[in-house]
Amino acid sequence: EIYTLSLHDALPICKDVFQCFVIPLDFGAQRYVKTVEFHPGNPKIVHHALFYLDLSGEARRKDAASPEEGYSCFGGPGIVPAGGLGGWAPGATPSQLPAGMGHAIEKGADLVMQIHYHPDGKFETDQSSIGLTFTDQSTKGLTNIILGPRRIDLAPGDSHYAVSEWSIVPQDVELIGITPHAHLLCKEMKVDARFPDGRTEPLIWIKDWDFNWQGQYRYEKPIALPKGTRIEMHYVYDNSEANPHNPSHPPKRVHFGEQTTDEMGFAFLQVALPHREDVPAFRRAMILSRIETMIEEGDDFTSLNRQQAANLRRAVTLFDANHDGKLDDTERAALMKYLQGTIR
Repeated sequence: EIYTLSLHDALPICKDVFQCFVIPLDFGAQRYVKTVEFHPGNPKIVHHALFYLDLSGEARRKDAASPEEGYSCFGGPGIVPAGGLGGWAPGATPSQLPAGMGHAIEKGADLVMQIHYHPDGKFETDQSSIGLTFTDQSTKGLTNIILGPRRIDLAPGDSHYAVSEWSIVPQDVELIGITPHAHLLCKEMKVDARFPDGRTEPLIWIKDWDFNWQGQYRYEKPIALPKGTRIEMHYVYDNSEANPHNPSHPPKRVHFGEQTTDEMGFAFLQVALPHREDVPAFRRAMILSRIETMIEEGDDFTSLNRQQAANLRRAVTLFDANHDGKLDDTERAALMKYLQGTIR
């Protein structure tokens, strides 16, 4: 069964735009999505698309209050998503989930499609579409491990700028797919799994990244990642005149950002858990594990977004009982106990 949705009104594009379109699904019961296929209506200007699920009705309210088709949503959908269906970038092709797996869509959920439009200097229109296929069999839980630092500062002429990030897997999972993402200046991507027994295995290694041909990679056989596995990403960027993909001549300083001429680096790892009910606990454990390790290592939290970093700095100050500017084992344990009750 294929359920295809299209935007009914074309959107005029005359500047860089992040626009969210709300598609009421009106499902009478929970359903499970097997495949997501996105077709950009105007490939010249569609930079990428992300697909969120909303159970709150907030996206509908934002859409109703907007004078245009959809609503502006730079930096995120402007809601607390109730899950998602992945995304699309140039070069991506649809692939089915393994047997027994499906993205859950709760009864009453709306699909929120965020599209990033990049201008080409002319007045343009777009009418993109998304198609979903469904399955009746879905027993395992699906979620993501996301790696991506926000500390990117590419000096003009730097031909080898390295970015690294990592995360610890809090329980046994199966890795079923991986999606690396960066912009024009990235030239090499590598993501490794460092297992508890000391082995290291590359999960993906792209030695000549091309922004115009991005892929969502599905493993032929799921990779078992036991609890304690450290996932490490290592990306390299070239901001020199010699990089044929560099949009600036001469090169200029580039920071982390959403625009195509900004830069970023992410790795999205799709993992399967034994049961659907395991997903919320896994997500909480991922967040708590990352926070505790960052505190142990004295991280300044700048790899997080601004609000998250500010909240954690305040929390560290609050639980620093002896006011020495850092948390000892007892203070850190107290903070983690507090956070366990606040993170949902």
